[in-house]
Amino acid sequence: MGKSGLWILMCAAIGLLLLVGGSFATVQNQNTNSNANQNSNRNANSNMRGNMNSGNMNSGNMNAGNMNRDSDSNMNANTGGEMDANMNANMQRDQNMNANTQNMNANTGGGDRMMALNSTDRKFIMEAAAGGMAEVAMARVALERASSEGVKSYAQKMIDDHTKANEELMAVAQSKGVTLPSGPNAKQQAMMDKMMRLSGTEFDRQYIMMAGNKDHEKMVKLFQDEIRKGRDAEVKAFASKTLPTVQEHLRMARDMQGPMNMRDGGNMNSNRNMNSNSNGNSNR
Repeated sequence: MGKSGLWILMCAAIGLLLLVGGSFATVQNQNTNSNANQNSNRNANSNMRGNMNSGNMNSGNMNAGNMNRDSDSNMNANTGGEMDANMNANMQRDQNMNANTQNMNANTGGGDRMMALNSTDRKFIMEAAAGGMAEVAMARVALERASSEGVKSYAQKMIDDHTKANEELMAVAQSKGVTLPSGPNAKQQAMMDKMMRLSGTEFDRQYIMMAGNKDHEKMVKLFQDEIRKGRDAEVKAFASKTLPTVQEHLRMARDMQGPMNMRDGGNMNSNRNMNSNSNGNSNR
């Protein structure tokens, strides 16, 4: 084979090599592009998954935020409820303290009124109470020992009127913080002991003279002094209301005592005449 033939063969081989090399490069480029596309798809998928995870994380964060807000809201609600309950409890306690203070002030005011009760008012209450009790006690004795129906009727009126007056006076005394005596005083009790030893007409006369006349004269003066000199309005009102009843008792006693004195005077004159006649006859 000549040189020209070799040259042709070499050119053909070189062309073949170039063709094969170009095909191989094309295949490599295709593979490279395919790999690049795959990598791109992988990156895209990875980015998508990352975005999705990020979205989920953000959603989780949002949910966590919502949970935190709900928890804060619940805590605030609970805290607010506790604060409201505590405030209501404190307000109730303050109201109770104010009520107690008002009660203390009311009681203190009552104490001030008791302290403000002057000696005239206090003396009147004590003496009027003792006198009223003595009138009732003496009248009960008169119902048993008097001989006159008129005296017994007068005694029953004393029981009725003085019992009512004593109850009214007791209410006034309690409102003023004054403790009343439990019964008649020593002088009144001594007179009662004396009257217990009498009976019949002598009892009638002594009862009307002492319990009916003299004691009621003292009571009238006591009530009049309270009306003029007393300071407490309630005590003076009781004195003004009861005085007419006491004056009526005195008038009734005086009306009964007059005939008794006349009868006693007549008996005394009769006794004197009898004694005088007796002496004259003896001289003869």
